[in-house]
Amino acid sequence: MNNKTFENLVLSLKELPGISKKQAEKISFYIIQSKKDVLNNLIDAFQKAKSNLVKCNNCNLISEHQLCSICIDKSRDNKLMVVESSLEVNKFEDLQIYSGKYFVVDSLIKNFDDKSTYFETYNKIFKILPNADEVILALSPTLEGEVSAIYIKNLINEKFPNLKISQLANGLPVGSQVEYIDSLTLNFAFKNRKDK
Repeated sequence: MNNKTFENLVLSLKELPGISKKQAEKISFYIIQSKKDVLNNLIDAFQKAKSNLVKCNNCNLISEHQLCSICIDKSRDNKLMVVESSLEVNKFEDLQIYSGKYFVVDSLIKNFDDKSTYFETYNKIFKILPNADEVILALSPTLEGEVSAIYIKNLINEKFPNLKISQLANGLPVGSQVEYIDSLTLNFAFKNRKDK
């Protein structure tokens, strides 16, 4: 199809994580063929999400408030799970195998020589750590995930040398992303996590 407007729509949708060109084309055709109400509702939902959702001041979880419901819940355990994104928090919450708090790093270290980009976000973890009994590193078993886990572990050990640090057990395929792991595998990895 030689149509600039359509191609721009496809390219814009392809920018979204996990959306291939073929998926972007399908979504584009759906949008074009939909009634105006469907498109207007979608646009409205995007605008409301963009203006009403923020990152929690403590843990970076996407929330409607400055402090998320998990951070203000006093009944949660004194464990802290470090994850890549709010998607992983949702996954663990759906599994109901963990009742502690979370810290969302938002991005993994891609270049170990340039930690300054991640320094501010990763150091924010110290707001939550004084109350933690254990830190569970639940980052994807990729090179970036491992580098980030080592960096976070070293940061924590400098200020809290006696704090227990564990990591999800093997069983997670190397190179995989936590958000795509099936529930049984993730449950096994969580229950069999090891000290770091």
